[in-house]
Amino acid sequence: MWAHSCGAGAVAEVTTVAGVTAATGDGTPEPAGTLTIEDRVIEQIAARAALDIPGVTRYQGNVGSLLGSSAGRSIIGSDLPSAHVRSSGPAARISLDLALEWPCRVADIARQARDHVTDEVARLTGVRPVRVDVTVGQLVPGSDVRRRNSGFIDLPAAPRETASASAGASAGAGTGTIHETEVPS
Repeated sequence: MWAHSCGAGAVAEVTTVAGVTAATGDGTPEPAGTLTIEDRVIEQIAARAALDIPGVTRYQGNVGSLLGSSAGRSIIGSDLPSAHVRSSGPAARISLDLALEWPCRVADIARQARDHVTDEVARLTGVRPVRVDVTVGQLVPGSDVRRRNSGFIDLPAAPRETASASAGASAGAGTGTIHETEVPS
């Protein structure tokens, strides 16, 4: 169950956890306690799960977005993907804002992201959100997308040996090896 907490910050609360019970003095089982998961944790899970979907990419908004479309203006200074949780009683809704690599099938990727985020939040928290709304806030040209893992640097492609050079070398021609090197554009 999700519950809304009044006060400074909303939280989603799981009141029962499957399989976790304690026996009272008369032998009847009762919950061992409660588990409270803050909305910001669910937001982090949702944003990270969205990145599992091919076509969803990171985007850092900046003041330069003022020159772009009205959609770009709405995310100035924000990083995508981002998620916001709204809790109301036992129900929680997630609003998911994404950047997608262009060109892509926007509706298909948004649907995949919604389904995957719903499943991952349920898997990791034990509670399924009642709704996940997806907004595509930015399209990033594929040529601008960095395909780099944290802690790694981009290196040029390794030299390739041509078929004719390797055939000559294996035949004992002794003429040397010709290497082609691809230079990233």
